[in-house]
Amino acid sequence: MRTTTLGLVFILMSGVAFAQQTVMIDDRTGTEVMEAIRQGKTTVIIYVGGLHENTYQAENTVYVGPRVDAVSINKHTLVALYQARRIAEELGNALAYYPLPYTPAGSHLKPATAGGTVALSDSTFAAVLRDMASSAVVSGFTHVVLIGEDGGGQAVIKKVAEELDGEWSSKGIRVFFFPVYADANKLTAEYFGKVEGFPAECLDRGIGGCISATTDASETLFLKKENVRTDKISPAIAKFVSPELGKTLNEQKVKIAVDYIRGKIPNSQPR
Repeated sequence: MRTTTLGLVFILMSGVAFAQQTVMIDDRTGTEVMEAIRQGKTTVIIYVGGLHENTYQAENTVYVGPRVDAVSINKHTLVALYQARRIAEELGNALAYYPLPYTPAGSHLKPATAGGTVALSDSTFAAVLRDMASSAVVSGFTHVVLIGEDGGGQAVIKKVAEELDGEWSSKGIRVFFFPVYADANKLTAEYFGKVEGFPAECLDRGIGGCISATTDASETLFLKKENVRTDKISPAIAKFVSPELGKTLNEQKVKIAVDYIRGKIPNSQPR
């Protein structure tokens, strides 16, 4: 294919514009990351996803579907990637790493049903988080935000953030954990409690069970529809699953995180 000189200049300029606009650290060169930090993007988002099979559809219940797995095992990582990007974009003074895809998901490691699950020990998980945060600080970030999308490991993330903040705050480095996952679950449970026709058994179990099945499927359907096996979704909840709901749930978590960060980190204001 023939490229004119003018066309080549346009391509190069487009590449520069992309590099300047993306908030994802992994998509920038090292020089571009350092320049962004010098220009004030001193907050870094370290989001944790997860890679495990789904065990929320128990046998002998009203909401069990033809198969337990209707959603890909990387659902939490897909959600974490979307939210990390959106949070950094909303803040204006932040960049984000691609999510850590592994968590302490040991409860999913059952013979014959693990289905590709990767589970870290609490000690390994904590060590990885510490090293990621330390690496970010070496690069020049002064505010580190740790958030977990998966239920597993929340206590570990919180503990690591508190320990590092205690070690580094006297040096002007702050590390935060915000309970985005827990706060969003409360709002989601309240929402489904008001949805007409949503199975009562689901509501009795709280955020677990088919509420998680509905939210996971919807969030993933919004982000990557081919990762949802719609024919496997339980008939009891299928009509409540939608990409529109998925977008709402994702953006709800983004707002929760942004509100927390703006309350704690200077200059985290709307662009």
